[in-house]
Amino acid sequence: MKVLYYPYLTLETTSLNKVASCFEEVFVLSPLALRPRFVIPKVKFIEPLPSEWSKKFRSLISQYQIFKQVYTDKSFLEYLKHVPPAQPDFEAMTSLMRFLRGNQVDKPEESFPPEVTCALFLHLARQYSQDIKAIYQSIRLVKQQEENLKQILDSPLETDNTSLLEIKKNLLEINLDYVHPDEDIWPFMDKVLFAFSILLKKAGLDLKMAFTEDEVVHEYLKMRLQKLPYKIFSLILPYPCDNLNYFWNSLLEIYCDGRDYTAVSELLTPYLHNNQGINNSGNISLEIIFVPRHPASDVLKGNLETKETNGIFCLWKGEGYAHKN
Repeated sequence: MKVLYYPYLTLETTSLNKVASCFEEVFVLSPLALRPRFVIPKVKFIEPLPSEWSKKFRSLISQYQIFKQVYTDKSFLEYLKHVPPAQPDFEAMTSLMRFLRGNQVDKPEESFPPEVTCALFLHLARQYSQDIKAIYQSIRLVKQQEENLKQILDSPLETDNTSLLEIKKNLLEINLDYVHPDEDIWPFMDKVLFAFSILLKKAGLDLKMAFTEDEVVHEYLKMRLQKLPYKIFSLILPYPCDNLNYFWNSLLEIYCDGRDYTAVSELLTPYLHNNQGINNSGNISLEIIFVPRHPASDVLKGNLETKETNGIFCLWKGEGYAHKN
């Protein structure tokens, strides 16, 4: 079974190796500059950029890294959240530094092809997502420490010391003011999926099945699918599951009208989360979005025309999963 990784351009090598062991081939849209230097036999890297940009893209990333070292506030990453990745006036590589500093670029002859702009956007969007979540994790830890402190302070204070009583009162009123990074991320995710769709169209890649390890992207895709019928299933599969090609093919070819999922559920019964044993350590956990008559590549490209085959979007939760009924 062939499967497409989306919507970013790179995946941690360890994770990529594990996913590749479970499918016939894994396709990744990735510029030459972002690929690992060693070969992963089952992974097929697809160049989404024009041939003349294959090597120049590395220079583009280097220029941004220089900018990032100088401007540690990472203001461009914040800028990315509010500016669409595709604009009619694509800035050229030679103008990147001025553009990153917020200066206007007025030379239309120095234009980036749309694929280059989208690839740069997706690369930086992944960095932004990782950075902001790391910050959030730190804040969440401090928040937990704050709650623990309040529990201690909330116990009776056996003292007549007015200063200590005042300190206790003030501390108990403290509440960290923070926002989870995912709470305002849907417009940002819309741009991420839009940028990926441009690269996918240019690559001309048509696959029925796609996967991501990013839960935020997976949840956002459910919102994007509101115009189509779909059903969600939680699965536990043996790891590695490269001998399940027949199962995946059957699931993709089974007839479903989008109203009655009985046949689909029966096919999935041996692998459904609720039908598993007590300990599944060493197996993998997947949540799949089953989309009748709409292959994954078509959905990601924005093509909602009905086809003969179904589409599957997997949230890869990893191997070594264990649970109890």
